[in-house]
Amino acid sequence: MMVGFHSMSSDADLVTEWRNGDSDAGEVLIERHYDAIVRFFRTKTDHGAEDLVQRTFLVCSEKLHTYGGVASFRAFLFGIARNVLFEHLRARTRDGRPDAALGASAIVDLAPGVSTLAFRRAEQRSLVDALQRIPLELQLVVELYYWEELGIDELVQLLEIP
Repeated sequence: MMVGFHSMSSDADLVTEWRNGDSDAGEVLIERHYDAIVRFFRTKTDHGAEDLVQRTFLVCSEKLHTYGGVASFRAFLFGIARNVLFEHLRARTRDGRPDAALGASAIVDLAPGVSTLAFRRAEQRSLVDALQRIPLELQLVVELYYWEELGIDELVQLLEIP
């Protein structure tokens, strides 16, 4: 199949095709959500964001069979990105904080050297700085809701909130 044809398909259709061995469908899904995952990591780490992005899509391909379609594929992907981020932060902090402790910590406390060089305008730098000063779980909610336009139901599932 041609990638151009797939670009008009829904995420759900592409997931089904990718599961059935159509690598072009997987490429379209990755391309479709790549920029959003890059943005997700850029506000949370000063280096290695590209590695975290690649890790997210690798885990996605490995765990695609677990996607049940209850939430959107986008929410599934951000859930993986969140887990990849927490693994990364656990490795950097080396204090064995559980996910709840990581989520309640601010990025500036977990990774004091977080850079905002990717953001050129002063307003953007101020916003990123403010986001990095609130607990990580709240930062995730704000970014995913306002910037990535995930719905409340998707956020509840992604963040595993009852």
